[in-house]
Amino acid sequence: MTILCGKNSFLKNKILNLPLLKEKSIYEDNDILILNNRDENHSDILIGSNTNCVFVAEGNILKKIHSPFQMGDDIDIWNHLEGYFNLLVWDKIKKRGIFVNDKLGLNPLYYTIIGNSMAISTRLRDLLNLTGAEKQIDTIALSQFALFNYFLGSRTFIKGINRLEPGTVLKWEDGKITHERYWDAGNIIKEEPLLEEEAKEKISEMLHKVISEWILGKKRIGILLSGGYDSRAILACLCKMGIKGYAYTWDNPKIKEMGVAKRLAERTGFSLKYLPFYPPIELTAELIYEAERKTDFLFPFFHIGRFYAVKIIGNEVDVLFSGQGELIRATPLPNDYINKNTISWILKQNTSTTAGKTHFFNLSDETTKIAFDDSIYKDFRTYEKLTLFLLYNAYRNDYGILRYGEGRFTTVVMPFLDARIIEILLKSPISLARLKSWNKNLITTFKNRNMYFEIIRKNAPELLEIPLDRGYKPKYDNCYLGILFTIIWGLRETLSSKIIKVSISPWENFMKNLLSEKSIFTREFYDQKKILKSLRKNKPWEPTEAYELEKVARFELWLRSFIENR
Repeated sequence: MTILCGKNSFLKNKILNLPLLKEKSIYEDNDILILNNRDENHSDILIGSNTNCVFVAEGNILKKIHSPFQMGDDIDIWNHLEGYFNLLVWDKIKKRGIFVNDKLGLNPLYYTIIGNSMAISTRLRDLLNLTGAEKQIDTIALSQFALFNYFLGSRTFIKGINRLEPGTVLKWEDGKITHERYWDAGNIIKEEPLLEEEAKEKISEMLHKVISEWILGKKRIGILLSGGYDSRAILACLCKMGIKGYAYTWDNPKIKEMGVAKRLAERTGFSLKYLPFYPPIELTAELIYEAERKTDFLFPFFHIGRFYAVKIIGNEVDVLFSGQGELIRATPLPNDYINKNTISWILKQNTSTTAGKTHFFNLSDETTKIAFDDSIYKDFRTYEKLTLFLLYNAYRNDYGILRYGEGRFTTVVMPFLDARIIEILLKSPISLARLKSWNKNLITTFKNRNMYFEIIRKNAPELLEIPLDRGYKPKYDNCYLGILFTIIWGLRETLSSKIIKVSISPWENFMKNLLSEKSIFTREFYDQKKILKSLRKNKPWEPTEAYELEKVARFELWLRSFIENR
């Protein structure tokens, strides 16, 4: 979806003179032009109009939209909306546009000001192509990407192009824009906590409700099964509802999840199918370019196996459930590729000089300092900062983009990313945000796992008899034996990784070839010595090093595609 607001006749005529775009026009008058530039097979656009307003929604909105044309200034009217979406309400009389995204901002929405007009789009590429905006690199955004793997706030790589922040209402009128948050996790963190048992009960009930809403009217239900808690809790709810469908897991005997998923599927009557853990080497490059085209090069390479798996599933199911419940487990950050510098900054508030030593980019001291200072988290306590970082960056840009890319093949749902569940978690006395010291993190993690235990116990207690991928049954997570088992499991995994030679993954192989090209070493943005030193290694990179290089590779692809038009 791309929208042009304002009386920019030159730009409007330019668009309408392109036959392919003119055919995609949804609505047009003197002050606004709305285009549906989504793929034909995924035109999930809801359109409404009356004499006063036009209403357009893109994505999946769970709740029925009541009177969208009543455009009062009450910010709370948007609070009841759930799902993944972007929407517009255009007031024909006042010539005013209101743009709203979902509470976690999981579907991207980019915008830029051109004189007294504004262009806004769900795809950065379309916004650049249509507006002809100057492609000047935002060095502060680049610094944030290099340090954190994410942009903080509304920045993008290009100056003057912004991304709408989560849970935000953007208003445009007479060439001016205003922003206001209608849902803010920071405010929820400040509220009085719920009682622990009350929080567990509410999360269980809400998960059941969220899943029920997504399967309404759907006949073919699928679930990505692992050996952990997240997907098992979702499976337990589906069992309680009497749902049987398709379960998918990785076809890799080295992964213990494979055996656990098989037992879970057999116990619940789900038909199990195996998916390749990695795509074929010869397809990896093609898949990476496809994923990046769909997600504007925000898609992490190491998720390419999952992207390929969901592509294989395609239209076999009407809705595909996935776990991704890191916040409920109190895991510090959702993936280990977020380097130690990120954690150091949020937990210890290190200086930019200390925190910027391991990345592979050339950054000025000034831009690095601004990158640290340009943060919405500075007025919060340490663990509140970490929680907000998770929600507004890691979830939005990692799992949000993951779901967004996969959604091109089928409706992918991550119930634990539903804002209603997250809201209860933030009010829970054992949420990550309410920790007072890092020493209590392990105990808090086990208390949070007990939430999963209660969800499974209430809905399908028989699933508790099947061990986790760590080799012990979930009931042991309720006592200190769980800590012992976790330590033993961790030591065993560490020992195995040292004994068994790890082979380079297809995405790492793609990255190695990309960064070996001569053009890389003429870029002013990179530290060529560090990159060359890493590329000369004959053994696989350490995880932190691999993911630092992955950021360079993604930025390089973005440069070639968006700046050099290659």
